[in-house]
Amino acid sequence: MSGDRIKIMNYWDKQAVLFKESDKAVSGDRIASELEVAEILKHLNAGDLVMDMGCGNGWKDVEYAKTGATIDGFDYSAEMIRIATEHETPTLHFAQANVLEPNLAGVYDVVISDRCLINLTSEEEQLLAFDNLARAVKRGGKLLLMESTEAGLENINRERAKIGFEPIEQRWHNKYLSGRFMQIAYNRWMKWGIEVRAIHFNSTYFLISRTLNAALGGTYDSTMNELAAKLTPSGEFSPLCLYVYTK
Repeated sequence: MSGDRIKIMNYWDKQAVLFKESDKAVSGDRIASELEVAEILKHLNAGDLVMDMGCGNGWKDVEYAKTGATIDGFDYSAEMIRIATEHETPTLHFAQANVLEPNLAGVYDVVISDRCLINLTSEEEQLLAFDNLARAVKRGGKLLLMESTEAGLENINRERAKIGFEPIEQRWHNKYLSGRFMQIAYNRWMKWGIEVRAIHFNSTYFLISRTLNAALGGTYDSTMNELAAKLTPSGEFSPLCLYVYTK
């Protein structure tokens, strides 16, 4: 494992120790996290066998399991998995794993990657991880890639510049997906897949949260953000997007 990957893993280990079962272990924006869970739930059904790669402390998987699906959560942070295993049930399992190592082929009805790929250190690693996740999806199943892109970040920063705000920077441990990655991933998927859809589920929320709410000094938990989360998504103003790959 490279030095950069060790640093990233150590960061997430510390987050797990600090925040334990809290959603803050993986994100400081509770409302955004709730929107993410709500969107993923739309794609899960009772009886599904689901892989969540990069599951963190497992709090989202507890919600996913309420659909009646069986969830296998994996993360390469030993501390995150230690916390996650406290949630285990007959239909909710956790184990330490590396997305860069091959997974079982054609096993899962749904495979989830929620901010997993952006915590890798190079485009080559991201493409290898994509291939591993794609292979794990059975025929008729879905790969749910909920990841941040460079294009989405450019869009929100363009809007922030209009009101004199500094651009949002990627965090040191993140590498957002490039346009080149998205095109290569699309081409690879279409060799055995049938459809790719982009769902900008939190675009309106992110636009308001990172412009108007920020201008007024509001926190992530502000009333404005609560209301923004209820509005119909429009545009492509969030770095984070859900890409639904169907086999």
